[in-house]
Amino acid sequence: MGGSEERHATMTTWCAIGAITEYRDRHAVLTLPVDLGGGVYLINLPAWAKSGSALDVLDRSKRKRVQDECAFAFYTEYEATASGTPDPEWEDPTPRPIQDGARERLTLANLAVWLARPVCVPVEAVLHFDRPRDGTSIRECSSSNGLLVHDEDRDNQLSTDDLTLAKTLNEGLRGLNRDGTIWTATRLLWKALQEDMWEARFLLNWVAMEALFGSSNPQETTFRLSQRVAFFLASSRSEAKDIFSTAKDGYAWRSKAVHGLRLSKLSQEKSSELSHQVEDLLRRTFGRVLQAPDLVTKFDSGDREQFLDELIFS
Repeated sequence: MGGSEERHATMTTWCAIGAITEYRDRHAVLTLPVDLGGGVYLINLPAWAKSGSALDVLDRSKRKRVQDECAFAFYTEYEATASGTPDPEWEDPTPRPIQDGARERLTLANLAVWLARPVCVPVEAVLHFDRPRDGTSIRECSSSNGLLVHDEDRDNQLSTDDLTLAKTLNEGLRGLNRDGTIWTATRLLWKALQEDMWEARFLLNWVAMEALFGSSNPQETTFRLSQRVAFFLASSRSEAKDIFSTAKDGYAWRSKAVHGLRLSKLSQEKSSELSHQVEDLLRRTFGRVLQAPDLVTKFDSGDREQFLDELIFS
């Protein structure tokens, strides 16, 4: 009993800050802080968090980017005794540090924002302080492979409605079963969004699509996947036809890329279009599924195949 009380007595409030580079609220429409759910907030990056003493652990180039280019940040607080304190919310038999749990919360909020609106909000570094509002209290810092947006989305701007939706989507992400289909697709999508090599990003996005809509029967894979996504997302027969064509074309190029076939006939314009199309299909799918717990259950269950194949009759 005494040991437990002693550990509790030394527990203090820490914070984790994900410094966002590049994004600017050009139309001044955001009122911060914004609650993104799960204890994460979108805030103005505070001056104390980018003071020289706070960033001494970063290399010179990264320190300069945080100081010169970061106006916003993802922010969360947590209780810890030290670096490496076990995460009480982690259910895996192998414990993880609570700092990793805080970093994951920032990551999921970051992804939720992109799902709500594909905007350029890359996190340059994640900083951990054991005394919030004190830049000298930095205890950990890690670089981050920031979320990279498609060229067509670089000028997108967030609205308050986008952030309201992001909170809903973040809560859906946080509630996912870590052994389920949707969580697998989530991890693949996040990995894809950090990738700047076209082939790798395109293929990872399609692997995420296959996790969601692929069939356990390898026969007629292209047709069945394309049909499933079309009837899941479409609100009319004509829209289903268009989505089916888009998915079928994208999956055909996915097959060429994964089998190492030459893509010399694929123009830069076409490759950009294909990449944007599959990202749009994924955003629309996650946007619908994460707002409907019954759909999460269907995708994660053994009835996923039957559910998807019967969409054509709905």
